[in-house]
Amino acid sequence: MTTTELEKLVNDYIDTWSTTNSKHRQELVEKMYSQTAEFYAEEPGVKAVNHKGTEAIFKNISQVNDRLVIGNKLITELIGFSKNYDSLKVSWEMKAPNGELALKGMNFLQLDTLNKIDKDYIFIV
Repeated sequence: MTTTELEKLVNDYIDTWSTTNSKHRQELVEKMYSQTAEFYAEEPGVKAVNHKGTEAIFKNISQVNDRLVIGNKLITELIGFSKNYDSLKVSWEMKAPNGELALKGMNFLQLDTLNKIDKDYIFIV
């Protein structure tokens, strides 16, 4: 994967979580994730979740988007990323329109042989 392709993948990933356009979000999920992809989230005090397949992942991302991006008007910003073989770490922040930090975290992504996301682990810090 070239640097340009990697940057495109990461920017599309952030866009997947932050676009308010549901159709565009669906297209990005189908483009970014393998059909058998899995998403894992576990936060202190919140029941751990595991979503399997692009339809379930799309629904989860849409719910998060409705709550945080549309509902609270948070803006997702890419902080940085790094790649190691078939794994990718993507760091991000969500900020209020006034720039105040609301949430930050990172996602650990495992890619398949087609460079699609096969596993997505989110860590809220």
